[in-house]
Amino acid sequence: MKLTSSLGLRRIINSYFDPFSKVPSPDRWLQREKIQRFTAWQNSSYRDIYKHASIKLRYKLMAYYSMHRQDESRLEKHVRFY
Repeated sequence: MKLTSSLGLRRIINSYFDPFSKVPSPDRWLQREKIQRFTAWQNSSYRDIYKHASIKLRYKLMAYYSMHRQDESRLEKHVRFY
């Protein structure tokens, strides 16, 4: 089938596309499910409970960041710049 300009216009006019319809936003549950699976993988004891696993993961991250923050000041004394 050869696509001519008149046939192209007819396809646009007769299409079911509504330019004023709202595009659906992505579902938040997919992201939540990814986080839940990741935390369940890391903390196997809290496999069924999302809240406890995310709290435990957040605590691990905060401990890691505070450890880095405390070590930064100590390392500044021993670093040599050439």
